[in-house]
Amino acid sequence: MPYTAIEMLYRRLGEGITRCRMYADHTDNQGLKKLLSSIIEQEVENRDQLKDQRDALALNAPPTGSGAAALTPDIIPEKSDDIRRLLSLLEEKKGLLEAFGKAAQQCPAGDLRQLLQKITDDERKQYSWLKDRYDLETLR
Repeated sequence: MPYTAIEMLYRRLGEGITRCRMYADHTDNQGLKKLLSSIIEQEVENRDQLKDQRDALALNAPPTGSGAAALTPDIIPEKSDDIRRLLSLLEEKKGLLEAFGKAAQQCPAGDLRQLLQKITDDERKQYSWLKDRYDLETLR
């Protein structure tokens, strides 16, 4: 799997972590904060493992920018509510689920493929958690 594909996935995980942290900081809903905290923990672990795999494969091409610059606090409207945050995260998780699933299918067998499959499973789980939370919030 080319460095650029691994780097893109690594960055997308980082952007997801940043977004979850921003949303957690902007909500008063303690249940949602706890859910986002769990997701952040998993994402950090997955990102670190992906970085280890990237480094172990000696894929040392220089990155082209951090990708996190687009995630500034002004993307969260001051009066944004938890429903909008959850919808945004659901959309992001769906994209990550598709990206990691596709990468896992295209990757040759080995440690990297197993890691990509694990991350795909985690993304699927997190999507389900967020969907359940969205359903709960919309029923209130």
